[in-house]
Amino acid sequence: MSRSIDSHVHIWDRSRNEIFIAENQHPSLKGKSFLPNDLQTILKDTLCKQAVLVHGPATIEHTKFCIDLCKKHDFIKSVIGWVDLESDHCIEQYKEFNTENNFKGIRLTPLLYSNPKAYITSNNAKALADEIAKEGKILEILVTTKLINNLISLLEEVSNVKVVLGHFGLPESVGDDIDYWENVIKKLSSFPNVYVKVSGLSLQNNFQEDLNKAIQYFNVIENSFGFEKMLYSSNWPVCTAFSTPRYWKEILDKIFKIKKIKDSNIEKIMMKNADLLY
Repeated sequence: MSRSIDSHVHIWDRSRNEIFIAENQHPSLKGKSFLPNDLQTILKDTLCKQAVLVHGPATIEHTKFCIDLCKKHDFIKSVIGWVDLESDHCIEQYKEFNTENNFKGIRLTPLLYSNPKAYITSNNAKALADEIAKEGKILEILVTTKLINNLISLLEEVSNVKVVLGHFGLPESVGDDIDYWENVIKKLSSFPNVYVKVSGLSLQNNFQEDLNKAIQYFNVIENSFGFEKMLYSSNWPVCTAFSTPRYWKEILDKIFKIKKIKDSNIEKIMMKNADLLY
């Protein structure tokens, strides 16, 4: 499939002297830059026509940088940015970004805070979600599995907001307790506007082992959300701490073959859903 859309990439430009949190978890990424030209190469290698650029550093300035990059490069489809949810001006920050045509929404970053549960269910989170819902934009979030119930609490307050859950909902954060992850995923799927990014697993470069891991998570997301709510993404460049975007796409291709998924449904996961959403 030569017209895929990668729904989750970052740009790391060391000349900007920004902080890249993922380095703490993945020391092999320290000191490396990942620039638009590098992204273009990755997209060609994975047969993707465009990518959604998600903020890396959690700053207003980095979001502005991402928006500028999107204006310069046709292969960057749109931007998911960041606002300071602890600021009284978070709604104003969002509204400023929302004047840009290529800006599609905000990603919440609870894992950067000492009390992530309070962050997700704060009054500011509810106000922001409500504003985003009014505008038809997207609320993305990266949470560990144990925080999905807090996300559900937020959605009970603002059920009409479009939400994108990052990286399968981080099932590996609960170790071998896949039943717990599956149960909260099923609860989350009861909200009709929730999508899930199919990405972000810790791969070991052992194809069969990685395939076995990926397919069990894929099955749960498919059964809970359906093909219409699944989004292919590489999580480049963070994924390079484990493997490559091409390797992840090869695993997905194998899953599609094993499960005999129809081409029309593969197209939804790999391109159509992202094209409509972003």
